[in-house]
Amino acid sequence: MSALRRRIGIRLPFSVGRSIAAAVGFGFCQGGVSIAAPQVTFALAFLLVYALSFFVVGPSEFRRPQAVYLALLLGLVGLVIGTAIGWSQFAAPSSSRAEGVLRPTGSGSLLASMGMLLTIIGVLALTAYLARIGTLPIFMPGAEQARVDAATRGGAPLRVLGVVALPGTWLLATGSVVVRNKSLFALAVAALTVVVLLWLATANRAPAFVAVGVWVLAAIFAAGRARLGGKALFAVATAVAVGVLAAGLFGAIRASDRLAQVRDAPAAGRAPVGLDGLVKLTTIAVRGYLAVPIQNLEFTMDAVPTRIPWRLGYTYVQPLLTALPGRQTTFDLDLKEALGQDFRGGGTVPGLLGESYANFGPLGWLVMPALVAWFLQWSFWFAWRQRSAAAWTLHAYLLVHSVLALLSGLSVASPFPVMAISILGIVTWLDLRARGLGRTVGAVHS
Repeated sequence: MSALRRRIGIRLPFSVGRSIAAAVGFGFCQGGVSIAAPQVTFALAFLLVYALSFFVVGPSEFRRPQAVYLALLLGLVGLVIGTAIGWSQFAAPSSSRAEGVLRPTGSGSLLASMGMLLTIIGVLALTAYLARIGTLPIFMPGAEQARVDAATRGGAPLRVLGVVALPGTWLLATGSVVVRNKSLFALAVAALTVVVLLWLATANRAPAFVAVGVWVLAAIFAAGRARLGGKALFAVATAVAVGVLAAGLFGAIRASDRLAQVRDAPAAGRAPVGLDGLVKLTTIAVRGYLAVPIQNLEFTMDAVPTRIPWRLGYTYVQPLLTALPGRQTTFDLDLKEALGQDFRGGGTVPGLLGESYANFGPLGWLVMPALVAWFLQWSFWFAWRQRSAAAWTLHAYLLVHSVLALLSGLSVASPFPVMAISILGIVTWLDLRARGLGRTVGAVHS
C-alpha cells in the first residue's frame, strides 16, 4: 500500500480525515474565512442548496425517497473524497498556508487589453443580435417564451459570440486591479454595466448574473483579499441573497410581461401587474429555484433510462453540437420533451446530481461531485502558486459555475462553460508566458 501511495502521489485511504481536517482548518483559520477555497464556498453551497431544496420540496412529496436520500449521501461522500484527494495532491507547503490568498502579480496591461478586445467583440455581437431580432425581447409580450423564439431570428452565431463579453469584463477588472489604475477600473465597471444591460434586454438573466458574480470574485481575488472577516462575510452573504431575489424578480417580470404591459397599457387602457402581484410571482420563482435540485433530480430519474437512454457523458459535449447545421437540442430540452412538459421558456435543467445520474447512473452521484471538488482544489492551488491574476479569474469562474451547476448542471444548455474555460485558460497561459513562468502544481510538496 505504501508503494502504491508513493506511485500515485496521494495518501489513501486513511489520510482522508486528516486531509479534510487540514482543508477545513485552512478555510476557517484565524485570519478569516477564505471564500476562494472550494472546501468553503463549494462545500457550503452544496449543503445549503440541497438542504433548502429538501425543505422546500418536503420528504412527503418525494416520489423516490430512497433514491433521493442515496443521491444526497453519495454526493456528499463524493465531495469529501474529492476534496481530500485534491488537498493531498495540490495543497501548498505549510509555511504559506496561513498567509491567505497571496496578492497576484501578472501582466495587468495584457489582461486589460485582452479584456477590452473581448468586451468590444461581445458588445458588437449582442448589438447585432438584437438588431436582427428587431426589438428588445424583454419588452415583447410573452417574454418567457418570446426570448426563445426570438433567438432563432437573432442567430446562434451572434448569440454565442456575444457571451465572450463576459470573460472580457472579468479580465478588464482584474487587469485594472493588478495595475491599480482607478480610471481603468471605472472603465471595467462601465463595461460590466453595458454587458449586463444588453443581456437583460435579451430577456436572459443567467449571463447577466454570472457576469456580475464572477466579476466581483475575480476583482476580490486579484486584490488578494479573499480571506474575509465577519462583517465582510455578512456583506457577501447579503449580496448573494439580494442576487437570488433579483433573479426571482426578473423572472417574475419576464413571466408577467410587466414591461410589455407598462409599454402598452396606456394605449390598451389597462393597468400593468401591480406590486403585490410581482411579490407573489417573485416568491413563486424563488421557491421554484430552490425546488429544482431535488425536484428535477426525480424528473431525470423518471426519464432516464426508460424514455432517454443513458447518456454516458454525452450531455457534457451536447451543447457544443448546437453550433452544427440543422436543429440540435440540448439535454434540458430532451428532458422536457421526454416528460411531456409544456411550460413556457427553456428546458428542464437536471441539476448536478440529476445530470450525473443521466450520464452514469447512481455511480455518477459519487463520481461527479468528487471530480468537481478535486478540480476546484487544483484550480485554487494552481492560482495560488502561480500568483497570476488571470489564473485567479479562471478560478473565480470555475467556482461560480460549480455552485450554479448545483441547480442547472455542469454542461446542459449552453456551450459557454467550454468557451469561458478555453478563453481564460489561454489568457492564463499567455500571462504566465509573458512573466517567464510555467510552474505546475504537480510537485507542491517538494
